[in-house]
Amino acid sequence: MIIKKINGKEIPQIKLERKKATIADLDSLYNLQVETEKTGLKDSLGNPLFAAEPKHMIQEVLESEKGEINLFYNNGELVCYYEFSVPKSSKALEIFSLDKFIQNIDYRKVGIAKSFVVAEKFRGNKLQNQMINILELTAINSNIEYIISTVHKENVYSYKNLLDAGYKDLTNGEPIQLIYGKRLLLFKILK
Repeated sequence: MIIKKINGKEIPQIKLERKKATIADLDSLYNLQVETEKTGLKDSLGNPLFAAEPKHMIQEVLESEKGEINLFYNNGELVCYYEFSVPKSSKALEIFSLDKFIQNIDYRKVGIAKSFVVAEKFRGNKLQNQMINILELTAINSNIEYIISTVHKENVYSYKNLLDAGYKDLTNGEPIQLIYGKRLLLFKILK
């Protein structure tokens, strides 16, 4: 992954180092989530479109096989990360009601792109697009054939990035109610 700007200033291209998150990264991950909640996009009412997860939930992901978080660093500074999971049963995917949109889907072949987070000073470098590409390659190498992701209707940047990457909006721009709020549901066939 490459950075071209920091705080809007052009810089020489920097290659980021990728690392799978461990429990030692808990504080860094949590701090980046809190920063993103404060500095990220807001909805029309002024509420953050991204909410930091409680530390214990991040810790649960790091200590279990529920998914993985991939971090990207520049000179020891956390720049961005994505979270990806492959549910162990179809029950974990029921909240998405995929069967309403796609017939006969093999739930064992579905991965969830849960979040893409970029530190404020590194935004504007198309890092989410680069993370989407890396996530998809990782998924393909794990025999995943489908990726689902959700996005807040007012998060125009993430929505556009996913559409540009070939994801289809299964909800046709009309958010559906999920446990954590109303979201657009996006889907991509990888193979």
